[in-house]
Amino acid sequence: MWRHGDRSPVECFPATEELCAERWPQGFGMLTAEGMDLGLELGKALRARYSGGLIRPNYTRTDITVRSSDFDRTLMTAQAVMQGLYPPGSGPKTKDGKNGLTPDRLQPVPEHTVQQSQDTLLLAYDATACPAIAAADVAEQKMHLKEWESVSARWGNIRPLIQNVTGLSDDQTTIGAMYAIWDLLVCEMAHDYALIPALNNATLLREIQEIADFTLAHLFASETQQRLAAGRLVAEFSARFVAAVNNDTQPGWNPQSFPKPDRSRDDVAYGPRFWGYSAHDATIVALLQALGAYDGVHPPYASSVALELIPVKQFNAHAVRGGAPALSASPEDLHAVRGFYNTNQTTGNGAFGPEQAITMACSTRIKSANLIQSGAIPAGSCIVSDFVAGYAPVSMPGDTWKTDCALPSPSPTPLPPAPSASPSPAPAQWSGEQIGATVGSGIGGLVLGSIAAVLIVRSCRPEERRGPATMDTATLLF
Repeated sequence: MWRHGDRSPVECFPATEELCAERWPQGFGMLTAEGMDLGLELGKALRARYSGGLIRPNYTRTDITVRSSDFDRTLMTAQAVMQGLYPPGSGPKTKDGKNGLTPDRLQPVPEHTVQQSQDTLLLAYDATACPAIAAADVAEQKMHLKEWESVSARWGNIRPLIQNVTGLSDDQTTIGAMYAIWDLLVCEMAHDYALIPALNNATLLREIQEIADFTLAHLFASETQQRLAAGRLVAEFSARFVAAVNNDTQPGWNPQSFPKPDRSRDDVAYGPRFWGYSAHDATIVALLQALGAYDGVHPPYASSVALELIPVKQFNAHAVRGGAPALSASPEDLHAVRGFYNTNQTTGNGAFGPEQAITMACSTRIKSANLIQSGAIPAGSCIVSDFVAGYAPVSMPGDTWKTDCALPSPSPTPLPPAPSASPSPAPAQWSGEQIGATVGSGIGGLVLGSIAAVLIVRSCRPEERRGPATMDTATLLF
């Protein structure tokens, strides 16, 4: 799953509004040329990692499926990623194999999406789609009231200055609006635009960033928040892994769309081995929090999370230290899920930086912990049975989402007033950008027992948020 690439801001400060048309000619929330390049580089990195093994070098429908949220920036990022994954020269040829059928043998790849209002997979964090999230946020705020009070006091110390130099009103500068304010500043800095002089202060910018990171992290801090915001993703990933290890058809795949003679092929029978999701920063944060692997730092543009299915090395129940509980020979115990987080920060030679292995909460379950200790699976990973069982509390099958989200949403309880400022209501609910990608693979095929899920996040600013926006009530920020 990946986040979209660099984009334009979704709002401008009233004090600098006259500069917006010149700076952002495509309008608000649109993928920039730099963002397109980030997507392309990400695709190249995915090609280097997976092409020739998990997937074939040339596009094949049975290898890959891409799902995007219904935003221009995520759809365009998905297209850019696919151009990197299947570069010019890899596209179709004439029947005699001598010439390309598209300019530069370009390979189009389909990206699938659904309406924003119906996207319970990649945009589930939006309170307009899931009212129960607002209630869960209020409960989380009450549980950590002292922390919110402390952060609110810090915000109160700088709020008058922010209002004075930006032209933002009281309603536009609640603590819940901090993420939007920080996002706009990040966008301006990413494009080397001059900041308002009073804001061009490293200490002040660090304070704004820390408050913004706090509000984002606490959107998905509780188990209930994680289940509502990322439960559909966790359930889908679990189902894909279980189907892969059991040589079953991937959910959503239709072998009947092929002629009968082809249906006996493993790739046709089982479906794609790579499932990619193009989404938003909030999608990634929600997923990482549900996995117990979030580091509290806002995901940058085109960052990605990958979940990969691998075989357990030298499976031998007697070789596992601890000895109990007994491991079985079931496919779910013979395969493990490992995770990576790639912040996609370019290095000096233009290549993306190294992927970081993540430690998932399921790795502490006793079977997986014993296998890690014996060297049979990588540190931080877990066998499929532990992945499914360990994340069951935050997993939400699609048929229960509407029921679980239809809970009444109480009015947010205001936080204590910030010093020297107007009262700060409870933080607005951010939903974040969602570019989700899961890479799934059946066991039969090029890579035995490999399934990968990649989530990439864009890195300039938040894109959508839950609940009422403070800078513009019609604006989605992530």
